[in-house]
Amino acid sequence: MAKAREIVKFNDLPLELLANILGHLVRPHHLTLACRVDKTFYTFGIQFLYVWVHIASWHKNPKYRVVQLFETLNSNPKLASYVRKLEIRDFPRVPLPGAVDAVLGGISNCINLVSCTWTRDGTLSTMILEELQKLPNLAELEINGHCKEFRYYDPEVLTGFCRLKKIGLIMPEPSLVNGKLERWIVATNHGLVHLNLICKSSPLITDEILESIAPYLDHLETLSLTGCTHITHTGVFSVLSQNRSGIRSLALEGISSKFEMSQFAALCSSSNCLDELRSITLTVQEDPTFQTTAITKYKPVNYFEHLRTLLARTSLTHFQIYASQIYYDVSASNSFFRDLISVHGKRLKRFSIHRMMIGLDVIKEICESCEELEQLFLVVMHSDLTNLAPCLSPAQKLRVVHLNHPQRLQTSLSSIFLPSDALKIVKHLSPHVVQFGCNAKVWQVGSKVTVLDNGEMVSERVLLPYESLEVPEAFLVVRT
Repeated sequence: MAKAREIVKFNDLPLELLANILGHLVRPHHLTLACRVDKTFYTFGIQFLYVWVHIASWHKNPKYRVVQLFETLNSNPKLASYVRKLEIRDFPRVPLPGAVDAVLGGISNCINLVSCTWTRDGTLSTMILEELQKLPNLAELEINGHCKEFRYYDPEVLTGFCRLKKIGLIMPEPSLVNGKLERWIVATNHGLVHLNLICKSSPLITDEILESIAPYLDHLETLSLTGCTHITHTGVFSVLSQNRSGIRSLALEGISSKFEMSQFAALCSSSNCLDELRSITLTVQEDPTFQTTAITKYKPVNYFEHLRTLLARTSLTHFQIYASQIYYDVSASNSFFRDLISVHGKRLKRFSIHRMMIGLDVIKEICESCEELEQLFLVVMHSDLTNLAPCLSPAQKLRVVHLNHPQRLQTSLSSIFLPSDALKIVKHLSPHVVQFGCNAKVWQVGSKVTVLDNGEMVSERVLLPYESLEVPEAFLVVRT
């Protein structure tokens, strides 16, 4: 009878609460189990199960699963209508007989699709792109730019995507870049809000290319350039200077070593083109002004002085920086980090430093000054880990913490970072922390409730396996 009463009480909950509860389930398997409870659970759960469809190479039997997926979407238009985000990162290069028809039919049934990512090299075709082009709500497209001189797909078809707000292009080849890219950007009719170009030390994306498309990016809010080694401050500024909406997010990762931060800062300051900037991601490149030390190869001297000028008028909430070489000694830059938090600390929600050492005193000052801080990524020596918790504890809104320590400098077994070491730190952190990582390991932070003999309930922090389908940010940020 007690169990029956509990079930009745649960069923009496407003239906909108059930949607919120199911929204916390992230694993497809868990959502599948929830859908099997009853018709009510199915009605709400099935929408969460299909809203984001994600196939990656690290999944079990991904090529088989992706074929099954499209067969399901092709045969069941109702399920396909729930899909808002389609992310295909693995796909057979030689599809099974009938698979092409299933893919095309499945895509055509995704009438509410907003975002599509298709990055597996050599698997995208003209027919797939043409089918995606027909979808009325598609606003975001990220694709592999290797069309192999029209053998995979005709880049001309891209100019038909005229309603896109977001374009992501990975490893574009000459037949796409030369002429076609500009025509594609022009076709969006000044509507593009987000542009992401990812190369691997490619010379194809140049200052001249950016200058040619800059007039059509006047409403751009996010510009992200990765591995475009022929892009300098001239090309980037050509986009920023013609922008009317105000860039809110700027990422310059692994671009040309000829990028002059001093000139870029002067140009941006004189034009006020970064007044709306909220997020910045930068790679500290090798520079002739870097000084050699006994510990590391380079030590930036003037770079941070120019960076101060660049960020002076911005209203940063997200700051991320890392070095192109491993583990710089940035003791000379501590004053920059202090200046940064003195100016932007009240707003900063994310503070991320990779491949660069930072002192415990600066970490403590960051956590004390940044009242809104939610995400913190740091590099610390293993010997400092035992003293790190008191430095992090003042940040009461922290949700994500990821630490890296240079293992190549450690020689003893005592330097190994164990889950028990992580838990010691987590127990001193904000009660809002939900994710903690160190080097290549990431945990979810949960709670365990124990009932004592006197009936009192005691809650304690525990580390749980990471369950989210998304790759932790710490594994994505360093791309040079």
